[in-house]
Amino acid sequence: MSRTLLVTGGAGFIGSHLVDAWLARGGRVIVLDDLSSGRLGNLASSDGAVEFVEGSVLDQPLLSELCARVDRVAHLASVVGVARVVEQPERTRLVIEQGSRNVLEACKRRRLPVLLASSSEVYGAGHVVPLREEGPLLVGATDHARFVYARAKLAAEDLLLEADRGGATGWIARLFNTTGPRQDPASGMVLPALCARALSGEPLLVYGDGAQTRSFAHVAEVTEALLGLFDCPRARGVPVNVGAASEISMLDLARRVLRLSGSRSPIRFVEHEERFGAGFVDPPRRVPDLSRLAAMVPLRQPRGLDALIIDTLRAHSGQENPKTGAIPGFGALSSHGERQESVPS
Repeated sequence: MSRTLLVTGGAGFIGSHLVDAWLARGGRVIVLDDLSSGRLGNLASSDGAVEFVEGSVLDQPLLSELCARVDRVAHLASVVGVARVVEQPERTRLVIEQGSRNVLEACKRRRLPVLLASSSEVYGAGHVVPLREEGPLLVGATDHARFVYARAKLAAEDLLLEADRGGATGWIARLFNTTGPRQDPASGMVLPALCARALSGEPLLVYGDGAQTRSFAHVAEVTEALLGLFDCPRARGVPVNVGAASEISMLDLARRVLRLSGSRSPIRFVEHEERFGAGFVDPPRRVPDLSRLAAMVPLRQPRGLDALIIDTLRAHSGQENPKTGAIPGFGALSSHGERQESVPS
């Protein structure tokens, strides 16, 4: 008998890819999403294997009703994007902390296994890189709105660990930068924003001096890792980093997007305060140690950053030729990420 999975935030970027991956296993899915950042268009036709419920994780009776109909839960509902977190700190705290509490209480009553999507933000301004699960969590000063998100995610982790000590089954996935098709440039996530601007000929915005580094994982690899955690009893009750180990500076990322797209957009440097307000803190490096994940989940060879950028460019072109892989106005891309005509350096 196929298992039924409840995915909160399942119409969002990562959530919808997890839905697809669960369906590919032959399972059924109930998606709970308030569509504040998710989109119904992210949910593919599935011959009745997906049931969509518009609603919030703040609705306790609804959660109890849905949890009575499933075998396990993936809790991905959250507030998306640094700008939204900075602008709506109280709502961020409410959705993440109270929403997670509601999900975990509903799961505990039904003794349902639950996977919690936490975040690399819990490492805050940590400078010991690569970031390890047992390392320090320097989430920053309380007057910095950005760190509201980090503290809320840490509170959610604590709630799961407490529930786990009470006999529930839980997994904690600390997600690092994840990107790929379906990620909305308006969310403020860096790679889709750069790709969308490159395709439209607008300046590519690089914050600060662009020397800060991040690592980027393909959403398909991240969802595969999440399913792997579901299958690993040893992964229960401990945080596990999920992401990519290679890093790149934001300036080099912008340059690579220009090279692969063939765009002649300029790069424009912007001070963080101009977009996010005074006192904004941007960690200089954020790269995961993936040793714990690798010991628990068999991982495939990563696709690589060029392939990830190309997938994102194609997703945002809206008119990719499926036979040639051509992006309108920018020529064709080979499977190795090289343009098949000359591009600016």
